[in-house]
Amino acid sequence: MNAKPIKHLVFTIAVLLILSGCSVGLVTVKTVSQEKPFATAVMKGDVTEATRCIGRYWQKEADELGFYWHVFVYSYQVHVTGEVTGGSTIGPVSLIIEFSEKNGKTIAEARVHSMFDENNPRRIITMKALDACKAR
Repeated sequence: MNAKPIKHLVFTIAVLLILSGCSVGLVTVKTVSQEKPFATAVMKGDVTEATRCIGRYWQKEADELGFYWHVFVYSYQVHVTGEVTGGSTIGPVSLIIEFSEKNGKTIAEARVHSMFDENNPRRIITMKALDACKAR
């Protein structure tokens, strides 16, 4: 039995599950906000400076990733949407980086939807952005 059709079938099923999950609202700002942070860092500057730094870094990367990636910078958060199925759709907000001040330090906590593993660009780029903008 040829394994290629089986791999194609598994991939197709995975894509359909992802799309159906997104269409019924499984990937939302609320659900992503409820995930445990995958990264936390002490940032340089205040919340505004840290948010802008991460936002600029992510925007540069999003421009290189392509049309389906969007970065939204808010007062205390950066939201990122990205491709869901290899560039076929603009996905919902699937990454949130939240900033707060605790004990005189600016803290960033990054959360991503659990469907995206450690090799996903959302995680990889966020780790690089946190490193570029963290306190030294």
